[in-house]
Amino acid sequence: MRKISAVTLSVMLSASLVYTGDALASPKQRFTDVPASHWANAAITRLVDSDIVHGYEDGSFKPNAYITQEEFIAMAAQILYGKSAAAPVNEEDIDVPPRWSDWAYQSLASHGITSLEDFWARDSDKRLVQITRAEAARIIYMLFNGNVENLSSKVAVKYLYEHNLTSGSYSDRGDYFANYGPTELLTRAQAAAFLTKIKDYKAGAVKQPSTPIKVDDTLASRIKAIAKKAGVDVTASSNTENYQTRVEGSGITLDFQFDEFAYGDLGENWHMTIVKLDKSRIGLMTSILKELGLPMSEKEIQALLTDLLALEYGQTGETYNKENVSIHTSYYYGYHIQWGEHRNNDVQIAANAKPYALFVNGEEKRGPEFNTFLEPIFDKNGTIYVPVTDVVSDMGGSWDMSTDWNTVTVVLKDGYQWVFEWDGVPKKNGAAFIGRSIGMDDSNETVKAISMDGSLFLPLDFISKYYPVTTQMEGATTLILIGDVPEHPTADYFGTQGEYPSTFDFNPLDPNTPYPGGWKAPQLTSKWSSNSADNFKAFENELGFIDGGRYYSITGAHHAITVIDQSDSKDTEVILQFTGWGTPPGKPDAMVSESFKIPVVSAQLFRFYFEDKWKSVWDYFNRNDIPEQFTLNGRQVNVSYSHLTGIMTVGIGRKAK
Repeated sequence: MRKISAVTLSVMLSASLVYTGDALASPKQRFTDVPASHWANAAITRLVDSDIVHGYEDGSFKPNAYITQEEFIAMAAQILYGKSAAAPVNEEDIDVPPRWSDWAYQSLASHGITSLEDFWARDSDKRLVQITRAEAARIIYMLFNGNVENLSSKVAVKYLYEHNLTSGSYSDRGDYFANYGPTELLTRAQAAAFLTKIKDYKAGAVKQPSTPIKVDDTLASRIKAIAKKAGVDVTASSNTENYQTRVEGSGITLDFQFDEFAYGDLGENWHMTIVKLDKSRIGLMTSILKELGLPMSEKEIQALLTDLLALEYGQTGETYNKENVSIHTSYYYGYHIQWGEHRNNDVQIAANAKPYALFVNGEEKRGPEFNTFLEPIFDKNGTIYVPVTDVVSDMGGSWDMSTDWNTVTVVLKDGYQWVFEWDGVPKKNGAAFIGRSIGMDDSNETVKAISMDGSLFLPLDFISKYYPVTTQMEGATTLILIGDVPEHPTADYFGTQGEYPSTFDFNPLDPNTPYPGGWKAPQLTSKWSSNSADNFKAFENELGFIDGGRYYSITGAHHAITVIDQSDSKDTEVILQFTGWGTPPGKPDAMVSESFKIPVVSAQLFRFYFEDKWKSVWDYFNRNDIPEQFTLNGRQVNVSYSHLTGIMTVGIGRKAK
């Protein structure tokens, strides 16, 4: 009896399926959910007759279901290049089993189209991602124009309009790009329309439209028209490279930008920053947001703006969900509104969705959730990224970033040197840096790094070529161990449990406790007052808080602790916000060297509000085990943590009488 390997069997089974992943139906079948009046009926019928697309066994086509990237690529490749079998693969040479769509990716690669791998790795899970209309535009553009590195969505969409390959989805969302609906997932019906256009374009049967879509129209011109109608003079200028518009006028200053690099991550595609907005301009602001396509009624938008302008620095507002769109508000150096399609069924893992802890030569550098001011380790498109700053300093290497932040030089083990250069994408935080080795045999090899938090995050696989790397699990957390491995590594808390169990065994209220650099702990001698102004004055005069006693600042974290007065609330007296808890005094953080001050100053605040029960709250923080609700010293306390901002918020209730 002949034995069939698991890989061979996988290929045989995949070949027996229709490549759309659907059950086979008769090519001549007319679908129960695509009536003759359906806008895509003609396109679907043509593709079915050509044996390009198929339906389901129950007689349906599911025109509103979303299509995956491998389905779209496979169908487009068949139309342009014809169907071909995937090249045979040696089982010993692969780490990912073959997929039914391998032939399509190989076909594109044979025509020189390779940069799609920047968006879609060979990993089968990534091929199952449901693509956006912008991603479809990028695919179509490269099918007709060849490979383009870092292809902009705007360039691709403009090409579709100019060649009559799309007429867009809307007519009232701001300009041609927004009207195209770039952030929306591509449906099976829309895919059929695109594919018939591709088929006709290849045959030379697509004619230029009689009234071409204006692709030189800008949001700036539209905003000016809206403002003029409202009787307000504004200047509005567009930066086409960044797809950003600045609006300035009497009582209003704002910037907004479409973030085309957010697909597959948080999905926050529009980002508006309101620098200035008088209450008299809320009506104008409402009209602008409607023009941009914010999916809310005018009444809802006005309520959102009112709530937004009431936020204190460092606060995040509510998250609004309108159909498949999520809307976030926050206040950091300007009032921010972010919105875009919420892709619940995206199989890609959003950055920072998985908890990681990084140990270098036995010392924990970064851990999951609330333990650091710095960006956590993250997984993006199946690749784990770790910060070069945390790795090389303890492993005998070095790194240096140029003054313009566009070049980073990294020296690794045994003097191996790499230079990483910014790839030119407008968004520097989160942008890619392409690395090339200097004076090495593999000088043609490139490595993609990501800029975050002023540092460069390198792929863990790249680091493992130079330093020993092991991983192990602790519950849901992945421990990444570079260099020496501690005997009992744990990510329970950033440097306080396991390896350093006694580093917080000191009295933070003791003014004589020695601290790094000879720093002396401030002492809050004033007692709590029902007059909040007196309390804030004490924070300023005795603890060194700034801006009227609202912020405690340290080197590297201007708003390490924020105190927000809640005098207008009948339940909450004050809100404390922490952007981190800090390292123990004996283990200073190289990037935030004064972070040890936060636990010490916080102890003073906790004693101020909770009196002799202060240590209960302090211990909660030290253990990284803070209840969401608790009652202490007659006060109801509510605690929340924002994964979006990394801020811990502690709402302290009024003391029961």
